[in-house]
Amino acid sequence: MLNTILIDDEPNALEVLKMQLERFCPEIRILKSCNSGPEGIKAITELMPDLVFLDIEMPFKNGFDVLNETNKIEYDVI
Repeated sequence: MLNTILIDDEPNALEVLKMQLERFCPEIRILKSCNSGPEGIKAITELMPDLVFLDIEMPFKNGFDVLNETNKIEYDVI
């Protein structure tokens, strides 16, 4: 089982990704869906996922900011 966090500022994109993962990837467990970079950073730090689906273009903190601020935590990113 891969523990996963989804991070995207577009609610529709998050919902579609969540539905697709639940339907086609039963080995993935979604721990949390986040609507912003800061929320994603907090979730990654607290939940220590194996995998993160990360949007790049987001306001306030983009995907690269999230990666930089969580670089001490080991996880794969898509």
